Amino acid sequence: MHPRLSCSLNGVYDRGVLKQQAGNPDWGQQVSDVLRAGIQRPKKGHDAGDHPPITPMRAATEAELGHEAWRLYDYITRHFIATVSVNVVFLPLPRIFSV
Repeated sequence: MHPRLSCSLNGVYDRGVLKQQAGNPDWGQQVSDVLRAGIQRPKKGHDAGDHPPITPMRAATEAELGHEAWRLYDYITRHFIATVSVNVVFLPLPRIFSV
């Protein structure tokens, strides 16, 4: 694992990290969708510079890392993918329940 470069940089670094993850059976399709749609940059907040986000350095498997290390790698990688994905849109759906 390795700290990401500043969020103000262009997406070249992020694209390279994402391309490494595109073959993963758990999140590869989402990564391919992000690469196709383009990397999204944060719209709010500020970079305090005190703690850059953690980024996976290369693709890995649970067999390579072991179960406990894999759980951390899985969390970090999914979080990284989420930071460059399109924003979630919530749609309110009315529901009627009877008791």
